[in-house]
Amino acid sequence: MNLGEEMNIFFPEHVRELRKQRGLTCKEVGRRVGKHKDTIAKIEAGELKPNEAMLKMLADALGISVKELCKDESELTNVETIRRIQQVLLEKLNVIVEVTNKINSWIEGIEITDNIENSAGHRTEEIVRFLKGAERCTRLR
Repeated sequence: MNLGEEMNIFFPEHVRELRKQRGLTCKEVGRRVGKHKDTIAKIEAGELKPNEAMLKMLADALGISVKELCKDESELTNVETIRRIQQVLLEKLNVIVEVTNKINSWIEGIEITDNIENSAGHRTEEIVRFLKGAERCTRLR
């Protein structure tokens, strides 16, 4: 079993709670994990998702296990469950908005020429590559 299977659900605000309970600053936690205090603040704000290695370093810096840092689904309250669902939906919505904006910019960029087929064909290939990348990105989340 790898670390990712054990970690269950990561809540950024839980890092902040644990850090404050221990009387630590972002700068102190950052020093312990070898990262800048802004990185820790971004993790706590949910702007940056820590990978498995970073979760391990954060847990060590806070003197707990990765399992304690992350919550098991059975431990979640209804409010936490709703917040987590909102967070996931917002992440997916952001990807959809990004894809929509990119498609709109491509559509606006298609030149109307005598040879519209070549211009549109090139844009279509570009759009397909972008959508495949966006699809991989959403699967990773």
